[in-house]
Amino acid sequence: MYSGCCILIGRQMKGRRWKEIRPKGLSRLSSRLGAFRYLTLGEAGLILRLCQPKSFRSKEIVYKKGDWSDGMFILLQGKLRAINESGDVLGNIFPGGTTGEMGALTGRQRAATVVALESCAGFKIQRDDLDRVMKSNEGLRIKILENMVGILCDRIEGANDQIENYAKKGRL
Repeated sequence: MYSGCCILIGRQMKGRRWKEIRPKGLSRLSSRLGAFRYLTLGEAGLILRLCQPKSFRSKEIVYKKGDWSDGMFILLQGKLRAINESGDVLGNIFPGGTTGEMGALTGRQRAATVVALESCAGFKIQRDDLDRVMKSNEGLRIKILENMVGILCDRIEGANDQIENYAKKGRL
Protein backbone atom coordinates (compact mmCIF):
# COMPACT_ATOMS: atom_id res chain seq x y z
CA MET A 1 0.00 0.00 0.00
CA TYR A 2 1.08 3.57 -0.66
CA SER A 3 2.64 4.87 2.55
CA GLY A 4 3.29 8.55 1.85
CA CYS A 5 0.67 11.28 1.96
CA CYS A 6 1.55 12.71 -1.43
CA ILE A 7 4.25 13.05 -4.05
CA LEU A 8 5.35 16.46 -5.26
CA ILE A 9 6.30 16.62 -8.89
CA GLY A 10 7.72 19.79 -10.40
CA ARG A 11 6.09 20.77 -13.66
CA GLN A 12 5.12 23.76 -15.71
CA MET A 13 1.87 22.59 -17.26
CA LYS A 14 -1.16 24.89 -17.23
CA GLY A 15 0.61 27.61 -15.28
CA ARG A 16 1.21 25.49 -12.17
CA ARG A 17 4.75 25.12 -10.98
CA TRP A 18 4.17 22.16 -8.67
CA LYS A 19 1.64 19.42 -8.92
CA GLU A 20 0.74 17.41 -5.87
CA ILE A 21 -0.32 13.85 -6.56
CA ARG A 22 -2.22 12.25 -3.73
CA PRO A 23 -2.92 8.48 -3.57
CA LYS A 24 -6.25 8.77 -5.44
CA GLY A 25 -4.61 10.82 -8.20
CA LEU A 26 -1.65 8.47 -8.27
CA SER A 27 -3.99 5.54 -8.81
CA ARG A 28 -5.74 7.37 -11.66
CA LEU A 29 -2.43 8.43 -13.22
CA SER A 30 -0.82 4.99 -13.02
CA SER A 31 -3.90 3.29 -14.49
CA ARG A 32 -3.54 5.45 -17.63
CA LEU A 33 0.13 4.73 -18.22
CA GLY A 34 1.15 1.46 -19.83
CA ALA A 35 4.56 1.71 -18.17
CA PHE A 36 2.82 1.55 -14.76
CA ARG A 37 0.43 -1.31 -15.49
CA TYR A 38 0.48 -4.01 -12.78
CA LEU A 39 2.30 -1.75 -10.28
CA THR A 40 0.93 -1.22 -6.79
CA LEU A 41 0.46 2.37 -5.62
CA GLY A 42 3.67 2.09 -3.59
CA GLU A 43 5.62 0.84 -6.60
CA ALA A 44 4.13 3.54 -8.85
CA GLY A 45 5.08 6.13 -6.24
CA LEU A 46 8.63 4.79 -6.15
CA ILE A 47 8.94 5.07 -9.94
CA LEU A 48 7.37 8.54 -9.97
CA ARG A 49 10.02 9.71 -7.53
CA LEU A 50 12.59 8.86 -10.22
CA CYS A 51 10.77 10.95 -12.82
CA GLN A 52 11.95 14.34 -13.91
CA PRO A 53 9.40 16.69 -15.46
CA LYS A 54 10.28 17.56 -19.03
CA SER A 55 8.55 19.65 -21.66
CA PHE A 56 9.13 20.23 -25.36
CA ARG A 57 8.03 22.98 -27.72
CA SER A 58 6.32 22.20 -31.01
CA LYS A 59 8.81 20.84 -33.58
CA GLU A 60 11.49 20.32 -30.92
CA ILE A 61 13.49 17.09 -31.21
CA VAL A 62 12.98 14.81 -28.23
CA TYR A 63 15.42 12.11 -29.37
CA LYS A 64 17.59 11.85 -32.45
CA LYS A 65 18.21 8.54 -34.20
CA GLY A 66 21.69 7.25 -33.42
CA ASP A 67 22.11 9.17 -30.16
CA TRP A 68 22.99 7.06 -27.13
CA SER A 69 20.07 6.41 -24.85
CA ASP A 70 20.07 7.81 -21.34
CA GLY A 71 16.45 7.09 -20.45
CA MET A 72 12.84 7.04 -21.52
CA PHE A 73 10.02 9.58 -21.71
CA ILE A 74 6.40 9.14 -20.60
CA LEU A 75 4.12 11.55 -22.44
CA LEU A 76 1.38 13.16 -20.34
CA GLN A 77 0.29 16.00 -22.61
CA GLY A 78 0.71 16.71 -26.32
CA LYS A 79 1.65 14.53 -29.29
CA LEU A 80 4.98 13.15 -30.49
CA ARG A 81 5.96 11.58 -33.80
CA ALA A 82 8.65 8.99 -34.49
CA ILE A 83 10.31 9.31 -37.90
CA ASN A 84 13.11 7.56 -39.76
CA GLU A 85 16.11 9.21 -41.43
CA SER A 86 14.06 9.82 -44.60
CA GLY A 87 11.34 11.59 -42.63
CA ASP A 88 8.83 8.76 -43.04
CA VAL A 89 6.38 8.52 -40.16
CA LEU A 90 6.96 5.43 -38.04
CA GLY A 91 4.24 6.24 -35.55
CA ASN A 92 2.66 8.77 -33.24
CA ILE A 93 2.86 8.83 -29.46
CA PHE A 94 -0.15 10.10 -27.54
CA PRO A 95 -0.63 10.94 -23.86
CA GLY A 96 -0.01 7.86 -21.73
CA GLY A 97 2.48 6.52 -24.27
CA THR A 98 6.22 6.13 -23.94
CA THR A 99 9.27 6.58 -26.08
CA GLY A 100 12.84 5.50 -25.51
CA GLU A 101 11.96 2.39 -23.54
CA MET A 102 14.19 0.12 -25.66
CA GLY A 103 17.18 2.32 -24.93
CA ALA A 104 16.23 2.60 -21.26
CA LEU A 105 16.50 -1.17 -21.02
CA THR A 106 19.48 -1.77 -23.29
CA GLY A 107 21.47 1.48 -23.43
CA ARG A 108 21.66 1.13 -27.20
CA GLN A 109 21.49 4.00 -29.65
CA ARG A 110 18.12 5.56 -30.44
CA ALA A 111 16.28 3.65 -33.17
CA ALA A 112 14.31 6.66 -34.46
CA THR A 113 14.05 10.42 -34.24
CA VAL A 114 11.15 11.62 -32.09
CA VAL A 115 9.75 15.11 -32.62
CA ALA A 116 7.10 17.06 -30.70
CA LEU A 117 4.15 17.83 -32.99
CA GLU A 118 2.81 20.33 -30.46
CA SER A 119 3.78 21.53 -26.99
CA CYS A 120 4.35 18.41 -24.90
CA ALA A 121 4.98 17.60 -21.28
CA GLY A 122 5.75 14.43 -19.41
CA PHE A 123 8.25 12.58 -17.28
CA LYS A 124 11.77 11.48 -18.11
CA ILE A 125 13.20 8.48 -16.30
CA GLN A 126 16.99 8.21 -16.36
CA ARG A 127 18.33 4.80 -17.34
CA ASP A 128 20.68 4.65 -14.35
CA ASP A 129 17.84 5.37 -11.91
CA LEU A 130 15.65 2.72 -13.49
CA ASP A 131 18.50 0.20 -13.41
CA ARG A 132 19.16 0.89 -9.73
CA VAL A 133 15.50 0.35 -8.76
CA MET A 134 15.19 -2.80 -10.87
CA LYS A 135 18.36 -4.29 -9.31
CA SER A 136 17.16 -3.56 -5.79
CA ASN A 137 13.63 -4.98 -6.14
CA GLU A 138 13.18 -8.26 -8.04
CA GLY A 139 9.36 -8.16 -7.99
CA LEU A 140 9.26 -4.61 -9.31
CA ARG A 141 11.87 -5.48 -11.96
CA ILE A 142 9.64 -8.28 -13.26
CA LYS A 143 6.60 -5.98 -13.43
CA ILE A 144 8.56 -3.24 -15.21
CA LEU A 145 9.92 -5.74 -17.74
CA GLU A 146 6.43 -7.20 -18.31
CA ASN A 147 5.10 -3.69 -18.93
CA MET A 148 7.92 -2.86 -21.35
CA VAL A 149 7.44 -6.12 -23.24
CA GLY A 150 3.72 -5.30 -23.54
CA ILE A 151 4.50 -1.81 -24.85
CA LEU A 152 7.02 -3.15 -27.37
CA CYS A 153 4.62 -5.90 -28.49
CA ASP A 154 1.93 -3.28 -29.11
CA ARG A 155 4.44 -1.28 -31.13
CA ILE A 156 5.43 -4.35 -33.21
CA GLU A 157 1.75 -5.12 -33.88
CA GLY A 158 1.27 -1.52 -35.05
CA ALA A 159 4.31 -1.79 -37.31
CA ASN A 160 2.97 -5.05 -38.76
CA ASP A 161 -0.36 -3.35 -39.50
CA GLN A 162 1.49 -0.49 -41.17
CA ILE A 163 3.51 -2.90 -43.32
CA GLU A 164 0.33 -4.73 -44.30
CA ASN A 165 -1.33 -1.45 -45.32
CA TYR A 166 1.70 -0.47 -47.41
CA ALA A 167 1.68 -3.89 -49.08
CA LYS A 168 -2.01 -3.54 -49.95
CA LYS A 169 -1.28 -0.18 -51.58
CA GLY A 170 1.47 -1.79 -53.66
CA ARG A 171 4.25 0.13 -51.89
CA LEU A 172 6.18 -3.03 -51.01
